Amino acid sequence: MRVTISDKLKILKCRNADEVQKIKVQLAKTVLMCRNERHVSQKQLSERTGIPQADISRLESAEANPTLDKICRIANAFDMNVKLTFEPKIVVEYV
Repeated sequence: MRVTISDKLKILKCRNADEVQKIKVQLAKTVLMCRNERHVSQKQLSERTGIPQADISRLESAEANPTLDKICRIANAFDMNVKLTFEPKIVVEYV
């Protein structure tokens, strides 16, 4: 079976969507953990950040695609810094 360039692009798009969802889930877990550790409600976080409570709810359920500005505002509300890293991944190509 021959893999075409179109097939490779479809695979990359699927991988990208999976990676984006994993990042959303990790962010959701992090925000929820910070909020719970500090006994802060979504409404209180909304008031501290100026981000609508509905947006915070969507973020915590990994449905939102928050901007870096919103992520920084949430981190600041928890007196935290944002750390973003790029890590190499292992890619196996089948010929």
